[in-house]
Amino acid sequence: MTSHGDDQDVIDVLTTDHRERTGLIGQITSTADPEQRRDLADHMTGEQAQQFPQLRAHVSQADLVQLEGEVETAKEVAPTRPHPNAPDAELFHKTVGPGVGLVDRLGDTLAGRST
Repeated sequence: MTSHGDDQDVIDVLTTDHRERTGLIGQITSTADPEQRRDLADHMTGEQAQQFPQLRAHVSQADLVQLEGEVETAKEVAPTRPHPNAPDAELFHKTVGPGVGLVDRLGDTLAGRST
């Protein structure tokens, strides 16, 4: 899924942004500083306002529908909270991630938290 012209590959942009966001989430969850929490909200708003429209402009509707299904499937087994010390590697996410998600959901249920 490469964009047209001299634009950067959309997947590269989203992957880089995801890594940055994961680090930011780890920092924010470890602090009670309201300013840092606002930074996360601003970052996510920017993603929704800029990157998602770029993705929609360069990816077919059929691919977007397929991607939506894959994201929803991943959400069902993904961890429910950030784990900033976990490796950011595809193999880790595919093999260990679902187990971490299961433990997170169990902890959420026992603590009465909604996920």
